[in-house]
Amino acid sequence: MSRGANTVRLRESNTPAPNTSFAEQLRGTLNAVPTHAWYATPSGTLIFLNEKAADYGGLPKDHPLRLGIDTGAPWDAHIQFLHPDDHDETRRVWSSCLRRGNAGEVSFRARDAHGLYRWFVSRVEPTRASDGTLLYWTVGAGEGTVGPASAALANALRHVIGKPVRNLPLTRERVLQTL
Repeated sequence: MSRGANTVRLRESNTPAPNTSFAEQLRGTLNAVPTHAWYATPSGTLIFLNEKAADYGGLPKDHPLRLGIDTGAPWDAHIQFLHPDDHDETRRVWSSCLRRGNAGEVSFRARDAHGLYRWFVSRVEPTRASDGTLLYWTVGAGEGTVGPASAALANALRHVIGKPVRNLPLTRERVLQTL
């Protein structure tokens, strides 16, 4: 099991099962956080976007990604929603996480419902059962900003993923270079 991975304790056989499944609980939790969040299958297929992320992307209310339905899409199908200049780096980081089973962080520009792009810093974490089995990949992404607001973004991401976010790659110079 990778260091820093989220661990989910499986219920003992004599403990009553909750009324909702773990996936339903996860969707409810991700919809409650005030940032863009989603989860993917162990193989990397994106299967759920929280309301904030789905609204940002303009997904219809009945879209499978709002409902947590695995459509069997390829592990990198979500890359199409990112700025073309960010495809290679995002694919490299995500495939590395999948291959190694560890957390990762990447910044990218995501397209909104109107076709405009905004910077995000994304942190992916493996969520594992107590026996080490990978259950899901959970991701939190905050909008990247320049100046003092970057500290606020790092703090918000820390609360979502439960650990500090270091070395944010967004600097005033990097943002200006991409304009």
